[in-house]
Amino acid sequence: MRNKQVAVAVLMVAASILPNFAFAALGARVNASAEISAKVPAGANFCTNLNTYAARITENLTKGSGNLENKQGENKQKLQERQVSRAEKLSETRDTGDADRQAIYAKLMANASTTEAHKQAVIQFQATVEAAVTTRRAAVDAAIKAYWDGMNSALSGRQASIEAARTKFITAINAAISTAQSSCASNADAGMVKAQFRTSVEAARTQFATDRKAIDKYGPQVKALVQTRNAAVRKAFDAFHATMEQARITLKAALKA
Repeated sequence: MRNKQVAVAVLMVAASILPNFAFAALGARVNASAEISAKVPAGANFCTNLNTYAARITENLTKGSGNLENKQGENKQKLQERQVSRAEKLSETRDTGDADRQAIYAKLMANASTTEAHKQAVIQFQATVEAAVTTRRAAVDAAIKAYWDGMNSALSGRQASIEAARTKFITAINAAISTAQSSCASNADAGMVKAQFRTSVEAARTQFATDRKAIDKYGPQVKALVQTRNAAVRKAFDAFHATMEQARITLKAALKA
């Protein structure tokens, strides 16, 4: 009897835990657990032990909800940590670039110290490059912001859909338990109560599977965001390189004059 009680509880908790990035694996566990529902004891034992089943199910559903909330929080935190880490690396790269350019400007100025015209050409070159760097960075920052805004929105949307599917499933299971308890209390035929309970559980599982399939895949959204970001960054760098090439040609001509 104890094993049968545990079997019913396993069915409920397996269907209630929804790992955020392992939704497909969850569906497999739910489908496998559906077979266990057939082992609910028939006859008078069903109503006799229903409250025990209900207590176990409620406990496991509560644990499943806690696990889901923790997983959702972990995924959100990981995304935020990635965003901060990449921002720090970008800042370090830019600092290095700033230092390198200053060294180049100093060297150019030292070589152009013979005439005022040459000095002015280097000053103009520096102004042109710094303006181009500022423009490029603004475009890159906008692309990165759009990417992270999209990532956070996609994650939040998917987590909300998962939560809605989980809530709907738990509500359906609780309704099945409540109906079975009311039927048992009214001395209804235990065999019929059991059959109705199994039907309700199967309907909840089927609906859960449908809801799971309806949730957008996370991968394609991420891929689209990456492609959009990369295209914007390439455009910014192409424009920067074109400006740099023209500035180089202008400076070279001025220094030859």
